[in-house]
Amino acid sequence: VRSIAALLSSLSLAAVEDERIKKSFMPNRLTLPRAKADERIFLDPHQVDDLVDAAEDRDKALICTAAWTGLRWGELVGLKRECLDLDKATIEVREALVDVAGNLYLSPPKTPGSRRVVRLREQNVAMLKHHVATYPPGQDTLVFTTDLRRPIRDDNWRKRVWKPLVESVPTVPDNTRFHDLRHTHVALCIQAGMNLKSIQTRLGHSSIRVTGDRYAHLLQVVEDRDMASLDALGSPS
Repeated sequence: VRSIAALLSSLSLAAVEDERIKKSFMPNRLTLPRAKADERIFLDPHQVDDLVDAAEDRDKALICTAAWTGLRWGELVGLKRECLDLDKATIEVREALVDVAGNLYLSPPKTPGSRRVVRLREQNVAMLKHHVATYPPGQDTLVFTTDLRRPIRDDNWRKRVWKPLVESVPTVPDNTRFHDLRHTHVALCIQAGMNLKSIQTRLGHSSIRVTGDRYAHLLQVVEDRDMASLDALGSPS
């Protein structure tokens, strides 16, 4: 509701500025529901491994790739075989699978910055090699598909695969969402010492400010590490 209200306000303001209407159609005082508290979950590498190990073979590469690349759900299930270069260990994000009124189709990424090339870890490459050899590309040459080699529907997969999987792994909170793997990737990148610009590029955020605003609380780890390095420069040898 809050998102819809914000969108309508923007449309109304734009219409007034373009002189299409004389006065905003949005009320000056609008009672909106309170924003939900941030419930993001950040998994550690062992928890990610536990999820991957417990998953069915067909789902292992999808979950592992999500946690170690930070790709969005639509970018993952919309990944074509031609955009996966296992020799160079890269994924080129060109399209995303979207669901509109029950119809699935491929569309360009949500922002210009979302079109990008993301490098893969060796573990990811090995798992993806096994996946594409075992499960040949399906409809539209998609890498991740259903048993019938059709595009994966978000709601079906989460109900039939993700929710039971999470509940079966004792080390992972039961309320962990698939999107939390994207948040997890940011935390893992920060722990590894990756700079904010590199993280922004991997996530496909429109600006570094978006990345900083969303994950500012995690950056304390980086600041502490940087200060320790700075202190070491002035320490006697």
